[in-house]
Amino acid sequence: TNVQDVVAWDGIEIRVGADQTARADLLYLDYRTLRLEGTPAVLDLRGFTWESSGMEFDVYDVLLSTEQGTLRASDDTDLAGWTVRYESMEPFPQEDDTILALRGAVCSNGVEQIRADWMLFWVDRDEWRRSAESWLDVPIDTTGIRLDLSRSNQEPVVDQQEARPVATPNLFGALDAGSISHILREVYLEGDIQVFRKGEHASRFESIYVDLVDGHGWVENAELTLKLKSRGKTERVSLKSELLRHSADGS
Repeated sequence: TNVQDVVAWDGIEIRVGADQTARADLLYLDYRTLRLEGTPAVLDLRGFTWESSGMEFDVYDVLLSTEQGTLRASDDTDLAGWTVRYESMEPFPQEDDTILALRGAVCSNGVEQIRADWMLFWVDRDEWRRSAESWLDVPIDTTGIRLDLSRSNQEPVVDQQEARPVATPNLFGALDAGSISHILREVYLEGDIQVFRKGEHASRFESIYVDLVDGHGWVENAELTLKLKSRGKTERVSLKSELLRHSADGS
């Protein structure tokens, strides 16, 4: 029998390998799309947990879109403690990469919190595909040929992360992207961007751009709140600028 699609409901649990699971109330699967719905549906990928009332995974292009959701990093990853909440997430495929657009996003690690109307992430498509193959433990076929990109079947290669100069781009200490810059290339935030530190308002921006590979970037219409000591007394000082440059060392 040629099965074209599958629909399942109630207590769905999917397991792939030892540490990839999905839980949902409703599942729809066809030759290209996997859709999960739940209260919430939960997708555990190595090092990350995604929760949303609706998720749609494009198996062919390895793209994930969700409705309102939350993304959490596991405690055993370099991004431990970080949580991202957003109103919606949608991928936009480009020629060599994919832009993930998060609307109404709030990123927090328990100390710093960043809020923005829009957060755009440029994802390296080839690296994302390799990561997806690692998550799923199976080759992803996009051309009719079974691809096998596992390192066990390749000639020894130099780790790209070690080959290039070490850089851990950060935005005033709030963003350390060295561990993910091989997948995420660029970040752009826009629309009433606010940064809070330990619950106190620290900064406000109109837009932010950071190249996660080499660390350069800029911020527009910045208002920074700084604490300075003067004559033994701590004062809060507001610094405003139309344009600030961001360097690879975080300055």
